[in-house]
Amino acid sequence: MKESIRVLLSARDSCAARGMIELWHYLVVTKRFHVQLVGQGPAHEIFTQEKVPHCHVDLPPCGGRGENAIEEICESILKNFLPDIVLVGQSTPPGAGIDEVFLFQANCPTLVVQDFGGDFNFTFGKRPNCFLVEDENAAQLNKARFQVDSYIVGSVRHSNYSKVDFRSLRRDGRTALGIKETEKLHALFSQPLMYVPGYLESIGEWASALRSLQVNRIGFRAHPAHAFSEVETMLGIFESNKMHVERLDDLSVPQAVSVCDSIASVLSNSAVDAVYANYYSPVPLAFPIYLLIHVGVRQFLENSYHLNDQSLFRYGLVATPKDADELEESFRFLDMEEHRQKIWQMCKALPTPHLSLCLVEEAIDSILMRRA
Repeated sequence: MKESIRVLLSARDSCAARGMIELWHYLVVTKRFHVQLVGQGPAHEIFTQEKVPHCHVDLPPCGGRGENAIEEICESILKNFLPDIVLVGQSTPPGAGIDEVFLFQANCPTLVVQDFGGDFNFTFGKRPNCFLVEDENAAQLNKARFQVDSYIVGSVRHSNYSKVDFRSLRRDGRTALGIKETEKLHALFSQPLMYVPGYLESIGEWASALRSLQVNRIGFRAHPAHAFSEVETMLGIFESNKMHVERLDDLSVPQAVSVCDSIASVLSNSAVDAVYANYYSPVPLAFPIYLLIHVGVRQFLENSYHLNDQSLFRYGLVATPKDADELEESFRFLDMEEHRQKIWQMCKALPTPHLSLCLVEEAIDSILMRRA
């Protein structure tokens, strides 16, 4: 094996970007690797904020093969860098970006750092050689759906959570927002899923349920891929329910999940962030709620992600209300300290992520040794 292993990392999605930052730092420090990081869209913005050197592909997502601009740029990057191995993040449809193009074009082993087991963007139609996954459940889903092997490495993007002082983040963050320790803050972490039938209606149901429980102050974190008009639409829903909105967009992910008591979304990675924050936190933090109220949302998630097979469901770490009554009951349940303590303890059963980066390095070595 060559002394310096050339690794190309790429990300388009914001959550994928956070995992790639952890990988970039680890691989660079080991001095065994020559690393090129490539970013597009929200990932580029995060790399820039974190001052991580990278190549920026300044193009929107594409619809598939034949859109020459992005294919030409990715091909040029591959030819100039000549990677020994390519690791890309998970990018959510519709459309594709640099991750899918690199997988399609690369003439070396390819790996996907996967967020949800059994999930893959097939816009360009080429599978990776291997998935890097959180647990055995995800590995089994990938084998069944794609006939592709997986390396179980834990959660890469949470590998640094062991260094975070979550108790202080919660105390200081809530003080800055003017929220008393005894006050509950329920938040919505949105996603660019306006095209999914029932998505906006689900947000309306969420706000209405809180209003019926006499809650008039909420948290809101907008996905960076949203158009301005989409954010305005959601703010209008909150305004119609007479909600005071605390914007959480400028907080880091650990800060945002620390100040909240629940986080609602439609299968957002923020749910995984929340349970890993609870894994390391000495006190209960935010717990996730997946809004499954509308049949269109449920069908989308089942078709795209095999919803009931996901690890958070199997571990019982996410509330899954399917109507307004169940949603209100979820809020009441999560407001009771004995239940919060129980779920917090259940989070401790997650696969420990602090060895994830070492396991990724082992996976790279193993794949390249088999190819040699």
